[in-house]
Amino acid sequence: MLRLPEPGHLLHLFLPAFHGILSLIQAVLQVLDRHLQILLHPFQLSNIRLQLLLGVQETGVLSKPKQMLEV
Repeated sequence: MLRLPEPGHLLHLFLPAFHGILSLIQAVLQVLDRHLQILLHPFQLSNIRLQLLLGVQETGVLSKPKQMLEV
């Protein structure tokens, strides 16, 4: 006769497997996040330069961008 393990025992077997899968997904997402930050960095610098340029054009004086003042 086939004897099935207790439900709690199965849970203890599957939890490490799920933890491993979730750890792998987390690592992949962290790598993708770093790549996205690297790709977006030039756009962030361009935005800062544009804000500085607009600040100089509006006032004739170099002033801090509005975002920096709100912090």
